[in-house]
Amino acid sequence: MPQCCAMNCFSQQVTGKLFHRLPKDPVRRAIWIRRIERKDWIPSNNSRLCEVF
Repeated sequence: MPQCCAMNCFSQQVTGKLFHRLPKDPVRRAIWIRRIERKDWIPSNNSRLCEVF
């Protein structure tokens, strides 16, 4: 069950929110990672971000 990768967000897919994969484009992906603001975090292919963030 996907869970949001944003700091202090505990949304799960069962709550009815939309979840988005990080972009594959390296430039856009780097922007998303920087804006997620998790220190020393490397996203996996399964990382998701909920619609709230």
